[in-house]
Amino acid sequence: MNKLICCPILWTTITIDLDEEDLLAKVAIFLQFSQRSKISLQFLAPIRTTPPEVYSILTPHRERIAGLWFHIPTVNRVRKALQVIQRLGDLPSLEWIGSAGSGFTKEDVRQILRYAPCLRRISNLHMRPEDLNSSLTVLPYRITLDTRRDEPVSAWLNFSHLQHLNLGGGCPNYHEVLNQLNSPLATLRLLDVNQRDFGPLVGSVSRFPGLESLTIDIIFRSKTHQLDHYSTIPTPVLPIKSLHLQFPTRSREKELDASIMLQTEIINIVESSMPQIECLTILKTSITISLLSLFRSLRRLRQLTIWALDSAITVTESFSLHLLKLEYLKWNITLANLFRSRPLVTPCLAACSFWDGYYNMYDPAVTYATSLPQWCSTSLVQLSIDTGEPFHFSLQNLPTLRELSFGKSMHNCWIGDILEQWILQPRACPALRKLTFKGRCKEWDLLFLVLERRNFLKDPTISPTQEIEMSVTIPYRILYPLTQLLGGIFPSYSSFK
Repeated sequence: MNKLICCPILWTTITIDLDEEDLLAKVAIFLQFSQRSKISLQFLAPIRTTPPEVYSILTPHRERIAGLWFHIPTVNRVRKALQVIQRLGDLPSLEWIGSAGSGFTKEDVRQILRYAPCLRRISNLHMRPEDLNSSLTVLPYRITLDTRRDEPVSAWLNFSHLQHLNLGGGCPNYHEVLNQLNSPLATLRLLDVNQRDFGPLVGSVSRFPGLESLTIDIIFRSKTHQLDHYSTIPTPVLPIKSLHLQFPTRSREKELDASIMLQTEIINIVESSMPQIECLTILKTSITISLLSLFRSLRRLRQLTIWALDSAITVTESFSLHLLKLEYLKWNITLANLFRSRPLVTPCLAACSFWDGYYNMYDPAVTYATSLPQWCSTSLVQLSIDTGEPFHFSLQNLPTLRELSFGKSMHNCWIGDILEQWILQPRACPALRKLTFKGRCKEWDLLFLVLERRNFLKDPTISPTQEIEMSVTIPYRILYPLTQLLGGIFPSYSSFK
């Protein structure tokens, strides 16, 4: 306990929750133990009934307040947040404000800056077109703009701290907007955009020399739109390290061929213009040879997330895939089953996640069991399984695994099968220290037997399981003996009776 009290950083986040009977005492304790460290406040609804005693306790420490977060319903969110700031008074150290949802405008920022001159970041800030040419240049690092073609985009250059720009709304081709910039936005690091034509956008993005992360949501093309081919147009090489790409949802199976053509065209552009990608996310995709070719070409790829709708690769096609620097892989069953009998070389793979994702919409009757590929079991440190399909693997093949996670979609019978296997083989997964249950665990008897057999082995090469994370509240009659087992104490189980 003394170690906790002597560590101020552990006491710097203070939650103002009116449902807590000892709220005033809690706030006072956190203020005392945080010493002179900067603090952040989280206000839970309803704010209007926050007793004045809370503000009286906080006011002497307002020079330490660096962040505010508001968990407030949509109605009157901004007005209530401004009331809190006004009640607190001058906040010379306030740097960021967060809220669950949008609503802050330029005028709100002006009012806040009167109390917080050092403010640099507001989450989910939306700016109107007329705000762009205002004299308000001290803005957050991230803003969202609903931009149209006729807006003066040169005003973006006034935002000297702008690092994250989210372009959404009525313009289907943002490359025409970006081309209006008369000089580069050197500070921009992250760009989120909705776009119909991918090729021209890549050329326009070169106006941001420091851009590292690009998120693109490809807008749906109706059958009246013809695919624009940009393969003959040279694209610049961009220093993009993180690419998040989402393809449009197909409403009919007959759109599959056009979708694959569009995907192939975009993938070819990515392969030629973004060779430095380290983190790649592709959603609602089809598995094609061109997609696998893109993976091969990215020599620096470390993190890969794929949501595959279907596979355009036939069973008879043979191929192999070498991802020599890949450390994290998250994929759904459609893609995972493709490599059940095909080689995938990933010598550095440390974390792997399986989940249903967007399930195969053209063959929903597929119910065959999925197994953990042997190629990914030798070096895994983290394994996450979140699928409703039967999932089998041998615990004996995971010598380096430290964390095992069961997702909400995983049926309890499949979790039970794995726990039963572990009861019979308590020395399996010798490095495993943490279990995570993101759904409701119903196999308490099996879990307790696993811990009884594993945590009391007289073998120094076997690490005891010392941490269990659950997303639901655990009854005390289960929690107490469970914590005893995790701490190496054999419980009496008298509380179960």
